[in-house]
Amino acid sequence: MVVPLLRSSRFFRSLVLTTWFFSVLLWLYVIARIIVNQVDVHMPFVDSVPSVSFSAMGAIAFGLSFTSMFIYLWLWGRFDRRSPPR
Repeated sequence: MVVPLLRSSRFFRSLVLTTWFFSVLLWLYVIARIIVNQVDVHMPFVDSVPSVSFSAMGAIAFGLSFTSMFIYLWLWGRFDRRSPPR
């Protein structure tokens, strides 16, 4: 019932792809800052928010990108069962 509605929604499709793109960019930024600046992964990502470390931000960004790509592939990609395999 909900899945056909989500498949037909162009807004939801663009939201999922945009979320995936920016979460991958965030993950790459975290990795680049760790490698280039040689920071400790347990340091705060932002000084004013000491509870979020580099490792936590990287894990959150990676999880968000994985989830959004899984949703995209499930609804519009290879996992779509509407068309027979070739």
